[in-house]
Formats: sequence, C-alpha cells, structure tokens
Amino acid sequence: MSTLVLHMSKFKKDAIRGIQSHNRRERESHSNPDIDCSRSQENYDLCDKAASNYAEAIQARIDDLLMVKAVRKDAVHMCGLIVSSDKSFFTRMGKEETRRFFEEAAAYLTDFVGKENVISAMVHMDEKTPHMH
Repeated sequence: MSTLVLHMSKFKKDAIRGIQSHNRRERESHSNPDIDCSRSQENYDLCDKAASNYAEAIQARIDDLLMVKAVRKDAVHMCGLIVSSDKSFFTRMGKEETRRFFEEAAAYLTDFVGKENVISAMVHMDEKTPHMH
C-alpha cells in the first residue's frame, strides 16, 4: 500500500534563490546525485502564472499586502511543499495518471492557500521518484 507524502518547509529570504535554482533546474546540481539531467526536459510546471523570479514574485505579493509594519529581516518569506508518494505508486499509474495526480494535488493546494500565494507547482520527473515542489 502506498502513502501520500506532503512535506512543508519554511524558507527565509536568503534561501529563495537556491530553491528557485533547484526547482527550475537553472544550474547543474552537485549535491543531489538523484537528478538525471538527461530526463530534466520531462519536468513541468502546473502553475498558470509560474514566476520566473521567485524573489521578485514574493516581494510583489508582500507589497500587495500593504502591511503596516516592515517585514522582519528573519521572517519566513516562503513555504515550500513537496508532494509525492513511493516509486511503485507512480510506476503503477503511468505518465498520464501521474500528471493527473499532480494536477489534482496542485489544484487542491492552490485552493487551500489561495491562487495569489502560489508562484510555482514544478513537477520533477528527473529524479528517482516523481514529486512536485
């Protein structure tokens, strides 16, 4: 029996660039041997308006909030979610059903947090187990 994986992490401002670089595969990873760069073209983003620059998108969202107080230097600027399951779950499903699984997960989470708070829904198919950031 397979299990759903939903992992949430909080990121401060200085971590955003690295998260974007990993999610969008902007440079070759030397720290994650599980990435098969020959399969990176199979990755896809399910966000209608995926941000090309995470830091700018997050700052624009903060600005939209018209907050009375300034954002603290050590504040959490982004929460990252990873949605996945075990490898056999995706093997049994095939590519079309895997995509539908991630589409439904992205739709649910977007509805939960609000579309205005989602900057990406990147699915990685180039690692051992498919997952969505």
